[in-house]
Parts: sequence; structure tokens; C-alpha cells
Amino acid sequence: MDNVNYLDHLNSAKHQRNLGMSMKVERSTADQVRKRIEELTRKRKEPVKELNLAERVQSSIDAEEAAKQARKAEKKRRKEEKRKEADAHSEAVPISTLGDANAPDGSTQPDQPLIDVAAFMGFGGFGSSKK
Repeated sequence: MDNVNYLDHLNSAKHQRNLGMSMKVERSTADQVRKRIEELTRKRKEPVKELNLAERVQSSIDAEEAAKQARKAEKKRRKEEKRKEADAHSEAVPISTLGDANAPDGSTQPDQPLIDVAAFMGFGGFGSSKK
């Protein structure tokens, strides 16, 4: 008896409305019915190709491989695009061109201790090392 009550609840108008379903049925035109019948007869006449297990497994493997290649190519394209964007936005400035902009005499001569420290640390600029 509980199953019948549950099915009555699922099929009730209130439950269907809460699920977002409309309880009104659209009236089909004669043209819509003809098109649907033509579509179904075309579908029935198409030969259904039956694949054996080995062919189905192989086609599944091929589809997975193609999807994998597509994901790999997309990832590579995005990575390349990101790299180009990063290169365009940030240009490395060599340390030797940096000067003391706040020097009292206004000179832009490189600050020698800064260059010595950079050379000691083993890098020649503040730019990204990724290329």
C-alpha cells in the first residue's frame, strides 16, 4: 500500500509543479505530426550497424585516445598563450642599467654594491627565468 501512495505522490500535480514541470499539454499541429512521423520512419529505415565486442572496445579506446590528445593539445596551447602573455607584460631589466634614482646629484650610474651582490648571487636581472 505504501508503494501506491508514494507513486500517487510522485504523479500528483503539486509534486510535478514543484519539480518545475508544466501540467499543460501543448497541442501539436498537423505539420508537426507529419514531420515527426517522417523522422521516425527515416530512423527505422537506417541500417543499424552492430559491432562485435572487439570492435566496440577498439572504438572506445580510439575515442579515449582522441579525447586525450585533444586535452593535451588544449593544455599546451593555453600554456603557450600564458607564456606569451607573461613575456609581453614583463620585460627583464638588467641590473647594470639600474641606477640610484634617488641620488643627490641625480645621476643614474649603477649602484656598485647592488651589482656586486647580484653577481655574487648568480643572476643578471630581476626578470623571470622562464622562457
